[in-house]
Amino acid sequence: VVLEEYKKCVFKKYRINGFKKNIKVVTYKDDQELDEILDIGITEKFKLIMFTSDLHKGVKFYERYQRYSIFNCSESNYTFYKYVNQDEIRQIEEKEMFDKNILITSTAMDCGLNICDNNVNHIIVHDIHDLDVIIQCVGRKRFKDSGDYLVLYIPDINNVQIGGYIAQSIKHMARDNFLPKMLRIRHKKNK
Repeated sequence: VVLEEYKKCVFKKYRINGFKKNIKVVTYKDDQELDEILDIGITEKFKLIMFTSDLHKGVKFYERYQRYSIFNCSESNYTFYKYVNQDEIRQIEEKEMFDKNILITSTAMDCGLNICDNNVNHIIVHDIHDLDVIIQCVGRKRFKDSGDYLVLYIPDINNVQIGGYIAQSIKHMARDNFLPKMLRIRHKKNK
């Protein structure tokens, strides 16, 4: 019953106008593979942005790669803001680029700040599952010309995880009164 109502949902279709963007999507399995991606980025001297909603892990990556990285999160995040170098963030805001190899940031950077640097060609999405947020994060990288490209790294998720995200989304929509009242009643009866 819930699945029938779910099929009636209207999905957003995104279209990017302008020149054709060269975007390659690569999946990674776990934090060990993420470390390998970061290591390769440092040894091959390419620049990347890592967006994460798990700031505990974000700080661990930052501490591991501190010499090569910048950390950013919201000023209101009292637990993790102490790792932010305000001068480096101010420089990013002014120049729309950064000097180090890696920018590790929360999704606080997903709106209003652009990175206009042809050398930033890699974006890692870590522990973010909301498509709108992912699109906003990727949109921080501005394509300057048709030769610009992007490699987007996303976690490889299995069917059990997908089912969990769907169930969690249904629960949130029901709680926030996005689903019809009848659907919530049917969902409770089926439990």
